Amino acid sequence: MNIQSINHVLVKAIARINENQLLEMEPSKEDAIQMYQDVIEMLRSQGKPVPRKYINKLAQLQGGKSGEKWIYSDQVFGHPQATNLPKYAHLIPIKVKAGDTKTIERKIDQAQKVLDKLQQQWGKIDAIAKGRVRATPAQKKAAIKKMNSANMAEIETVIELLKNETMKELQSLYREVR
Repeated sequence: MNIQSINHVLVKAIARINENQLLEMEPSKEDAIQMYQDVIEMLRSQGKPVPRKYINKLAQLQGGKSGEKWIYSDQVFGHPQATNLPKYAHLIPIKVKAGDTKTIERKIDQAQKVLDKLQQQWGKIDAIAKGRVRATPAQKKAAIKKMNSANMAEIETVIELLKNETMKELQSLYREVR
């Protein structure tokens, strides 16, 4: 045997030992939390959906009580820990007991009312600005000015977030809770 083949055999043996040790190791709670956070962040950055079991496991590791069956929500727009706008930070519960569909139904209704109100507000101003509704020239000018304001940009963003994140998360929670 030459030195290269001995080195190759040694490297393979060390790799097998390390692999076996890794399989037998129980990761610490902090390592497990970090692993789930990394996986969730990676999936989100790739635009892939995050499996509910990952979210639930992470929440359990971060402080959930064992023995109780809780469903934890993803931190999307409308979640208290993920929303910087206080008037929208109550739309998604942090956790829901398994089987508690009434809480989710209330939250879906609440989010739908907020979405309807914002869409109505947006639609009224948009219709006046585009001339689809009779209005005086002064009203049309004011509507155009309002359409270009930061407030309307915020409303447009919130409408999109409610449709694409909040409502989808609530529907997902509802399916999971049932």
